Amino acid sequence: MDSAKRSLHILIPGLLGPVTGAGLSTAPIRVPLLERCLVHARQARIPGWDLESTLCHLFGVTQQDEDLPVAAIRRFGAGADTDRRFWLQAEPIYLRADHSRLLLFDVPDSELTIAELESLAVLFRDHFHEKDWLVEAGGSLPWFVSPIRFPRIKTRHLGDVVGRNPDQFMPQGEDGLRWHAILNEIQMLFFSSTLNHQREAQDRIPVSGLWFSGGGVLPERLPAGRFDEIHSDDHFIRGLAKLSNTPVIAPAGDLYPMLKSGGTKLLVYTALQRLVWQNDVENWYNGLAGVNAWLAPIAEALGSGMVNELVLYPCDGRLFRLTRFGRWRFWKRPRPITSWVE
Repeated sequence: MDSAKRSLHILIPGLLGPVTGAGLSTAPIRVPLLERCLVHARQARIPGWDLESTLCHLFGVTQQDEDLPVAAIRRFGAGADTDRRFWLQAEPIYLRADHSRLLLFDVPDSELTIAELESLAVLFRDHFHEKDWLVEAGGSLPWFVSPIRFPRIKTRHLGDVVGRNPDQFMPQGEDGLRWHAILNEIQMLFFSSTLNHQREAQDRIPVSGLWFSGGGVLPERLPAGRFDEIHSDDHFIRGLAKLSNTPVIAPAGDLYPMLKSGGTKLLVYTALQRLVWQNDVENWYNGLAGVNAWLAPIAEALGSGMVNELVLYPCDGRLFRLTRFGRWRFWKRPRPITSWVE
């Protein structure tokens, strides 16, 4: 680790939306520290449109056919052995009727008990075992599936679809129509399940089906990373760390030991991500206040020279690079956070 280089890279998916709604025009709160960081930073464009694709760019992961192999990397980061199989990740969804169309919503594991997840997993595994699929499904999410032959499809991340009609986000490519049929098959399987009847009787949302994404084969290795340390407990990020031989550390509440140790560090802050998926403007504003407070010791470290460079990634194709001396660009006046939303 180069202790003389003290650079901090922070990925904050959802930091700058996209969110829409009347609340954006009134900006109910200001986040002064965050606004100063953005306006004093130098902005640049980079590849990536969400957390996973931005991370893939930073670690040199390339597309296989038309997808990034997110599922295989996440599975590896969760402790699985290496293999050369094609993997997809599967996440539960809820379909809600809205006038003449259906809207899709995620069903996070916080809304499902372990017993409920395992009940659905048994149903799913037993059904697709007949198709000679390898299915790894249980009491935690996402599940992982490996079809007997490599599907030629391009998928969309679940976050792209939440709150929208799923028709325009269905798998595309040579095998796209076959996978449309598979998704419908799973919907019928879950619709008739005892678990869903019980959830609806309890006035809880049913699990309408599964959403597949991130298909591909685990890369054999990745280039040596640009980071000396990664601070995250996310399985996808841990998979990237293992493939690039980068030390990974569980995030700590006290940032000071990490800030003073030098080197180039990577952190990820995900509290805003699902709020943006849901277009929850009010709670997104509240979440920005949390980011503003969380950045305070980091900004202090930048001012004191403990950190030389801070790079913020909103995971929307932009980065904001702030140096210790860039803070003195007084002619740059802070702008409301909403002015940065694209």
